[in-house]
Amino acid sequence: ILALSGLPALLVVAARSAASVLTFFVIRREVWFKSYSNVASQILEVAVAAILISSFRPPGAFGVGSWLLAGCAVLAADLVSSLSIGLTISAYLGAWDPNILSGLFFGFAIGTVDLMVAIVTITLYEFGSPAAGLAILVGLVLFATVSALARVTERYKALEMLDRFTQNLGTAVLSGRVIEGLLAEAGEIMHAEKAWLLAGHQHHLARFRLDDEATVREVPTELDLALTTGLGEAGQMFAVSGLVASEATEGFEQVMIARIRSDEADPLYLVVADRSGAVRSFDAGDLRLFETLAAHAGIALQNVGLVDRLRREIEVTDHLAAHDSLTGLPNRNRFNKTLDAAIAEKESVAVLLIDLDRFKDVNDTLGHHNGDRLLVEVGRRLSQLIKAPNLVARLGGDEFAVLLTDSATEAEVIRWGLEIAEELEQPFQLADLEVQAGASIGGALRTPAAN
Repeated sequence: ILALSGLPALLVVAARSAASVLTFFVIRREVWFKSYSNVASQILEVAVAAILISSFRPPGAFGVGSWLLAGCAVLAADLVSSLSIGLTISAYLGAWDPNILSGLFFGFAIGTVDLMVAIVTITLYEFGSPAAGLAILVGLVLFATVSALARVTERYKALEMLDRFTQNLGTAVLSGRVIEGLLAEAGEIMHAEKAWLLAGHQHHLARFRLDDEATVREVPTELDLALTTGLGEAGQMFAVSGLVASEATEGFEQVMIARIRSDEADPLYLVVADRSGAVRSFDAGDLRLFETLAAHAGIALQNVGLVDRLRREIEVTDHLAAHDSLTGLPNRNRFNKTLDAAIAEKESVAVLLIDLDRFKDVNDTLGHHNGDRLLVEVGRRLSQLIKAPNLVARLGGDEFAVLLTDSATEAEVIRWGLEIAEELEQPFQLADLEVQAGASIGGALRTPAAN
């Protein structure tokens, strides 16, 4: 508006066009699609404003009518610019996304404030007031304030994303799907087309990616080898065309890679490629956020190891609490709990108590270590003979027990007692000697008639 109030419209359009080309193609060197779409959008924006101002500006001083026209020109320019970018992105992605215009209202609000500064500046200038310079100064301060607000807002959004990333990754750790969660979250937060993990060194490298929410292991590509060659601790951002030949780019234009610090012996790398369908390329801010994600991922992977160790310790503790440490059979505590549950659930339950006849003689003559070997062998034979849902347990010393819940009848109790006695009458090989142990067996049966 400031330029159009005192310069020819064509000159303003040409100057804005030249500045846009210089910014996107020379200074920022954005990917071609983003550069062309942004330059076209800005040229269209200034052209719409120039046409409206040139065609409808009232004659005379910059009065109320000119103010209203300037407001309409700014709003129309912002609307046309936002729509052109939204349509371009939607056409590229193949679908319209309503969120593309989510920032339109904020743009209108900032544009209105800018417009007021411009109107005050032009009006003061036409009246020859030196306060016009102060108005321009206010505009510069406003620009700096809004820029600072944008940076703070961006950092706040980054913190929100990191918080969500940490929460979701924590859930993935507990569910045992940490790799799937890591790749899904990294791809979504970075708006990347692809995300994958690399594990190992140059000659022993493996790639892991998501396929229908499942982790798939693949042979590393030429691009993977190039990415990990000479990579240090810091994250890196690369143009793929500068790393590998055109046939090895895998269709990607830009990648970011960061090392994940973990307790694993082999290094781990997180990789993302091509942001938002190449409409918006990765920048330095994205790389910083990506490095932070990799750091959080490293903590999550360390937690996986911690959780796994805790689970194993809990499993071992639970097993020891319910099983005999020598034979590995269920112990007295486990036997009693299973018996109580069987009595509560089943009509017929039987128990066989087994006591070895010559265990003390083996201990006294062959030593305790051979006595332990005898107990282990007895447990092995009983386990091979008695199958689930029946249960074999060691109650302590040379006492064993069998819980029969599968069709427990008097005939079955007698049959099992005879089979066990016959099995334990067979000699045991201990210390190059054949030892006859034998057993005394007693049984008890609970039937509906006994209730």
